[in-house]
Amino acid sequence: MGCGAIGVSRRASMQRSGLFSTVPIPPCGGGWAEYGTGEDRYRLIHADMRLGNLLVDGSNVTLIDFDDSGFCWFVYDFAAAISFHETHVGVPGLRSCWVEGYLTVRPLDDEHVEAIDSMVMLRRMALLARIGSHAETRLAQTHMRGFAAGTAQLAERYLRGALWPK
Repeated sequence: MGCGAIGVSRRASMQRSGLFSTVPIPPCGGGWAEYGTGEDRYRLIHADMRLGNLLVDGSNVTLIDFDDSGFCWFVYDFAAAISFHETHVGVPGLRSCWVEGYLTVRPLDDEHVEAIDSMVMLRRMALLARIGSHAETRLAQTHMRGFAAGTAQLAERYLRGALWPK
């Protein structure tokens, strides 16, 4: 859910509606188009790398459930990983660990690290819309209480400069 990892039909519909050109949360002080889709930031991602999609056997970890995968920004995978937990006090530590682990596999320039907050806000707003438009689902009912207020609080912090202390 969000960016390129939302499925071909939903993505086409969102592009026709102009959503991507009107999202008011530009990463790194520029626009989404300015951030771009270069090979160092945008390719195929999992887009649902949450605990429920990890099989752990000792030190072996296997990622499952690729139905949300698609083309998107690499750092969007962090936003997907913390879905529904963005307001938890432990997220800044998770963010630091995610970046540290990511850097063991591939480079991640500062502009990409700075874009993480924007990706989290993009994902959070997509989740808020999903909860509102699918209120009858168990997922929505589980997370509905306080989700809009939490999203508003995140947005206020984001607009002041950062979702979490650096």
